[in-house]
Amino acid sequence: MSDSESYFKNWSSGIITKIRTNKTIPIFIISKTFEVLIKISLILLLPLIYGFVTTAYVQTFLCMVFMISVLLVGGSDVWLLKQMTRLDLTQKAAFNYMNSSIYLTLKISILLFLIIFTTRLIPINNLPINVIKENWLNIFISSVSFSLITILSWSFRGLGKVILSQLFFGLYWSLVLIGIIFFDYFFKDLTLSTHGITNLFTLFLFLPVPFYYLFFNRYIKKNVSKENEFDLNLKSLSIKNSRLQFFLEQSSGTGMNWLPIFFAGLFLADAEVGVFSTNYRIAFGIFTSAIIVNFLSAKKFSELFQKSLLNDLAKDYKFFSIFQSILGLLMFFFAIIIMFYLQSASLYFVNIYIICFLILITLSTFCGPVDMLLNMCDQERINKNITIYILFALIILFSLSIKYLSLNIGYISIGIVMLLKQLISLYYTKKRILKV
Repeated sequence: MSDSESYFKNWSSGIITKIRTNKTIPIFIISKTFEVLIKISLILLLPLIYGFVTTAYVQTFLCMVFMISVLLVGGSDVWLLKQMTRLDLTQKAAFNYMNSSIYLTLKISILLFLIIFTTRLIPINNLPINVIKENWLNIFISSVSFSLITILSWSFRGLGKVILSQLFFGLYWSLVLIGIIFFDYFFKDLTLSTHGITNLFTLFLFLPVPFYYLFFNRYIKKNVSKENEFDLNLKSLSIKNSRLQFFLEQSSGTGMNWLPIFFAGLFLADAEVGVFSTNYRIAFGIFTSAIIVNFLSAKKFSELFQKSLLNDLAKDYKFFSIFQSILGLLMFFFAIIIMFYLQSASLYFVNIYIICFLILITLSTFCGPVDMLLNMCDQERINKNITIYILFALIILFSLSIKYLSLNIGYISIGIVMLLKQLISLYYTKKRILKV
């Protein structure tokens, strides 16, 4: 048997062993698959039912909500994930971490409320500004609600409650929005305006927040020890209060996910923004492979690094990298099918530039969970710097492309920048952590 065949056999048996010993993995993958189907349905239904103009409006509203929410979170999401995975976590520490994060969010929300309210007075008419003017209060309430859901979900992820975290952070908002669309479709006499859609979305995003927080308190009291039960070595105690680093990194990461839609609204007609946002959301669905692997690998990476088991860490990284690559390929073919379905519905034409865009995004998943590995191994500063510089490059190249060249070149510029980001992260992962 060749070395490659032997490795593949060991790798396959490793997957089976992990699934048998950890029932969370198959359940999480199923739930994540369901989330992908829901979000793909959302991407399809918006243009099919409402057309690309309304699609652009709704996508821009979501862009505002998620971009502002990451500012409100202030880096507490990954910071809490890291703190909740500490082996010396106590009830008092868990409550302090959570309450300080919520307090930070509420303080930042006061400033952002004033900024959003003032934006209504700007005498400019383009899609992003118009969405803010017509939905400023909904944007604020939705952003605060989603930021609190984010904080609680990442805490539960660190505590090992991955499925609960996935339900609220990944599934809930998309289920709410698709439920609103179905309601509007089946009760045509009550046809909702774009403002009606955003009103309902805001209401249902806010409702579960207090119950989610009360459940967190109950879970900590029941499942976390009151006293420190571990005598950690110096390596483990080196975990820093790096909330600022995580904030800069996460805001940049979310910016990559949503900001191109915002900037497209500044330079393109509403219908063109609708087409671009649809293609962009389909392409970024390929990164679901990275999200799945990040969910599954974060706690393991943190524990192995705290225990200084670097050989085991390298093996797990290799395992998750192969797993992510396979998922990335599957998502690529899924994205191709969706785009050609939209083309068959005579909504738009799929050209070679869009296909190249999908290929570049898929290639970036082959680098493995490099972002999560850097974060969990005290290299968040490096990951933050990479993400910030890449975000600036992405926005500048994309904006120049769509303004002076064409939207097709804009697709290619995004794909190249995203692949470059993962390659740089991979380089520093091997240099600083795996040392190979």
